[in-house]
Amino acid sequence: MDYRLTDAYMDPPGFADSIHTEKLMRLPFFSPFQPADCSPAVNELPALQSGRLTLASMNSLGQAEPGGGGALGAYLEGLTGSRMMLCNLGDGDTRALVLEMFAREGIEADRLVIQPWLPMAQYLALHNQIDLALDPFPYNGGTITNHSLWMGVPVVTLAGDRPVGRIGVALMMRAGLPEFITQTEDEYLACVLQQAQDLPRLNQIRLTLRERISANLGASAAQMTVDIEAAYRRMWVDWCGAMPAVTEPDAQEMSRLTLLFNQGHYAQGAAMAQALTVRCPLHGFGWKIWGAFLKAQNQADSALLAMQRAVELQPTDAEALRNLAITQRELGLHDMAATSFGQLAELLPGYAQAAISQAKIYEQLGRWQQSEQAFRRALLLLPGAAELLISLGFVLMKQGKLAEAQSCYEQVVATAPDHVQALYNLGVVLTDQGQLGAAERCFRKAIALKPDDARVYNNLAGC
Repeated sequence: MDYRLTDAYMDPPGFADSIHTEKLMRLPFFSPFQPADCSPAVNELPALQSGRLTLASMNSLGQAEPGGGGALGAYLEGLTGSRMMLCNLGDGDTRALVLEMFAREGIEADRLVIQPWLPMAQYLALHNQIDLALDPFPYNGGTITNHSLWMGVPVVTLAGDRPVGRIGVALMMRAGLPEFITQTEDEYLACVLQQAQDLPRLNQIRLTLRERISANLGASAAQMTVDIEAAYRRMWVDWCGAMPAVTEPDAQEMSRLTLLFNQGHYAQGAAMAQALTVRCPLHGFGWKIWGAFLKAQNQADSALLAMQRAVELQPTDAEALRNLAITQRELGLHDMAATSFGQLAELLPGYAQAAISQAKIYEQLGRWQQSEQAFRRALLLLPGAAELLISLGFVLMKQGKLAEAQSCYEQVVATAPDHVQALYNLGVVLTDQGQLGAAERCFRKAIALKPDDARVYNNLAGC
């Protein structure tokens, strides 16, 4: 076998390639999902009504490491009054074994809800009782995780080092929930405890998840077909690549393609560009402009493959690298996008937007130190830029660097004394440092400039 189809989440570039004899062909996404017609509506977070958090392990206990009762019991110990639902457990002997397993960890039976195998409609309806689901490791859930997400229940997952242990990573990233991905067992437990402390946010995620996933469902199967067809063509092109019939495209043809793109003739141009990649598979222009044509037709997943190939062939083509970085960001491939924007910043040292984009991605991912470094690089190119100083101040506050954050906000206020956001942030950081009088002056000035800003009044009350 020469190739194995996968994606970059289940088989990240690097280590995964080193342990395969096959060549990994990474699709934009490799886990399509079709929800059941009998799916009930998503309800509000049950804990908001009951006052009791319900965790759930929906998968077979055989997918978890031995001694699963101890691991699952740790989550209950850290959450007073919580309960654990265990699903798809069979006969009475299995139930007794599970109860005994948890009893050894000091978990009473009244904190466990043991469910047998149920028909699909009833099984999906169970999610209306669940606040947060736990993905087993080292063998992640797949379809069951998709069902949980469809029912509005986010799933905490532990990223493994093999595809079977990284399915959860792929599904959480596709759902736009990177904060539920952990790297160690300690992080896993900490994530469960952290998410349990913010029930309103869990509820917000719950009520928007189905809509978010639905936006990708309509074209998922058809799009995956297109992606696989593109992968097959890529395999064939690679096979033929050692002896390409033509190595350089004709200059007139390149101009014609550029003109078609500028005139908005995307379908015609895409067909011509695809043909060019077949005739000149080792020349980056054809792949770059084919990706642009596909992107312009809202085929971002397929465009990604062409853009990746363009950058592989022409790593110093700044336009190709920028197109790739932007598309990765739009598809939620945040780690890849941050890396690409970093490469673009190195390629174009004077291009501040590359560092800014990288900084914002790291900020979104909660990687405060990396975000700080990127914002500082941007400020070297745009010294004194107010919005960059405010963003840098925010990530400094997140790291507890209050004096440095204060300096950022003071620089903005010194040049723009009526900047409401800077005044508000300065007031917050002064409050956190116990400088209540100075904080009050900042808040009052912000109110004078924007009297309808409720958050300023709330913070002023604490001074």
